[in-house]
Amino acid sequence: EHIEQQHMLEASQRQLLGMMQAAEQRSVTDALTGLFNRRAFDLRLAEHLLRAEEQRTPLSMLLIDVDHFKAYNDAYGHQAGDSALQAVGQLLLQSCRDNDACFRYGGEEFAILLPGADLTAAHLVAERCRAAVANHAWSRRPITLSVGLATHRAGMDAYTLTEGADRALYAAKGAGRNRIAAEPGPEAPANPECRPKQKTRRSGFFVAT
Repeated sequence: EHIEQQHMLEASQRQLLGMMQAAEQRSVTDALTGLFNRRAFDLRLAEHLLRAEEQRTPLSMLLIDVDHFKAYNDAYGHQAGDSALQAVGQLLLQSCRDNDACFRYGGEEFAILLPGADLTAAHLVAERCRAAVANHAWSRRPITLSVGLATHRAGMDAYTLTEGADRALYAAKGAGRNRIAAEPGPEAPANPECRPKQKTRRSGFFVAT
């Protein structure tokens, strides 16, 4: 009888642990897209920044906005908008590297953290994401992305890195959308395919056109 009670107790503990783990997973998961949510973004960013400072390894961030999404919602309804966000989330996930983390940042904004990626590597991922969405066979009308890119520099905290990516995102939108803007970092993209062809004079951001 004692052994049976012990087994029941262990099974109950395993069930409780499983429920706690499931609850924790839900707390960092966006219900609509299945990507990590904003809470997970804050936690992961703190971890990656600490590692980047301690190990002196690169870290980049992409902030991504679905272009003219309010107009899409107004034209086709919120259900269609939700479906579009789900599809965008999956396309971004497929375009990331294995060790990148993809988040729904809020509304129609997404974020990607790229540990180990300098400006050149991050720009390649950003272009894969932009192209994947632009070239997707959308059933209603084309959907495009604007992408802001920032790369960690020594001493940079979470707020400063995120602000840099956010400013770059607005530069991309201001330059016409469906493009990538990078805050000038420690290096410029060296790959000819991802080297920005235009530098916006007003903001000083590198904007790929």
